[in-house]
Amino acid sequence: MLAYRDDVGPAAAISRIAYMNQVSSTTFGLVAQDAKFEVIVVGAGIIGLSIAYELIAKGFRVALVDPTPGEKTSHVGAGMIAPVSETAFGEDDLTQFNLLAAASWPDFRQRLEADSNCDLEFVQRGTIAVAFNADDRRFLMDLLNYQLNLGLKASPLTNGQCLELEPSLNPRVAGGILAENDCHVNPRMCVNALLSTLNQRGATLVKSEVQDIGVKQHGSNQNANSVILENGTEIFGDFIVLATGVLGADFPSIPKRFSPPLRAIKGQILRLEANESTVSPTHVVRGMVQARPIYVVPRPSGELVVGATVEEKSEDFLPSAGGVENLLHDAFMLVPGLREANLREIGVGFRPGTRDNAPYIGKSGIESLYYAFGHFRHGIMQAPITAKIISNFITGQTPPKAAIVSDPLRDGIV
Repeated sequence: MLAYRDDVGPAAAISRIAYMNQVSSTTFGLVAQDAKFEVIVVGAGIIGLSIAYELIAKGFRVALVDPTPGEKTSHVGAGMIAPVSETAFGEDDLTQFNLLAAASWPDFRQRLEADSNCDLEFVQRGTIAVAFNADDRRFLMDLLNYQLNLGLKASPLTNGQCLELEPSLNPRVAGGILAENDCHVNPRMCVNALLSTLNQRGATLVKSEVQDIGVKQHGSNQNANSVILENGTEIFGDFIVLATGVLGADFPSIPKRFSPPLRAIKGQILRLEANESTVSPTHVVRGMVQARPIYVVPRPSGELVVGATVEEKSEDFLPSAGGVENLLHDAFMLVPGLREANLREIGVGFRPGTRDNAPYIGKSGIESLYYAFGHFRHGIMQAPITAKIISNFITGQTPPKAAIVSDPLRDGIV
């Protein structure tokens, strides 16, 4: 589900090896046939790892199953926690859910950094979204009015105010919007921290593909109680959670009526490295160039994440020359000083898209089987709230009211 390209130079290869060494050091061991757990989480990206972290903190015996933990879309993502600048027209309920998701991050970050002794590179400096011409500015002002009507905190910026806040911007900007509470985090540091903490707390990590989910018929009801690994080993759990990204519930034993529709949306993303000649932004900056959205996320380390293409392609795992060209062109238009930066990585990931852009989190319609997928471009932001919602269901608590937008059984889905 992910193709990752790191062969753009020696620095990228070294970075990739260092990351893989960190992940390998947190491999937890093998699992025996008929092993029994309280919860089995299928998928060890940021969503699955966060769910396991939440549940193991409550005393559950948890297993994670994933052949390449932390290496799929979580490894490629930019890590924005931006409910305001990610607002889209007509998504009122999803915006409220994203606000709840963002509000879950301070506690999640505090706990995880303390538990792992790892800096997640969490930064809250806000997002500046800019326009390049009168039409872009009109669109941004319409969006600002929509944001304000939803009660969001956002402010209009003139050309001068944009450049005063962010001198690295192209002087041609025609104004913009400041979303001062938007944040970002380094997903790779989050994955490392989660893997390390889960290892220390006794979680079991099974590095395997999954053949199927064990679904049994009990009268008129169905119950999920096992996961069948690629070598035929079957492991059992009181609860099964699918945090499976674009794969969703596409397993042989899960009836199609319980498999919500997903589509894989390809995204190409670049990682640059600032040097002494680079004029880098200090805020996340966004813009629209020739109708293409572009963003630049600056990390404290000097890394600059540039993204991301949005392509309705599910089988093309390789980066394209045109996609990379567009990203660089648009990033240079937004922040001209990035021309001097070093190109370190070219990544490709697949976002799990749903018909209404809201995720599927909660009861599947099959007893003891829960869904946590379909997060589209909001996986990092929504990871802690997803973990809380799944924990609420498993422990018999009531999920927050705003979570209704993510119900897998919402009308027209199952």
